Amino acid sequence: MTDWKGILTAAAFLAVLAAASFWDITKREIPDGCHAAILALAAVSLYTMPGMAVSSRLAGAVCVSGCMLLITLVFPGAFGGGDIKLTAAGGLFLGWRAALVSMVIAVFSAGCYAGYLLVVKRAGRSAQFAFGPFLCLGMALGLLFGAQCAA
Repeated sequence: MTDWKGILTAAAFLAVLAAASFWDITKREIPDGCHAAILALAAVSLYTMPGMAVSSRLAGAVCVSGCMLLITLVFPGAFGGGDIKLTAAGGLFLGWRAALVSMVIAVFSAGCYAGYLLVVKRAGRSAQFAFGPFLCLGMALGLLFGAQCAA
């Protein structure tokens, strides 16, 4: 991703992730416009960031979000619909390898945050918090370092 078109596409992706994080922190929802913007950027990235097979992108859209959907069907309320849509759109942009790396980062960082809340007694075991910012952090790091981590 050394040309300016790829850099602009990646920067736009990071900007949408920042907006989704902010919105989820303040409103506890991720607007559909963020998902749509990431889907549009995924389509644009086919031309501006070539080198990833379409099959990898499609697998990225399904691998994490599909697991999240199944978990939510078994344990209602485990993940919000916005989180599931965000991982599907982000996986389409990132591909399956970086999508998996991003989910590992998201779960680890959210777990650390939950542990902190429990230790300082700011929340109980049944407390809920916005998971979107952790997903966005994972996707940002997955974009920047996912290829190296998954290789």
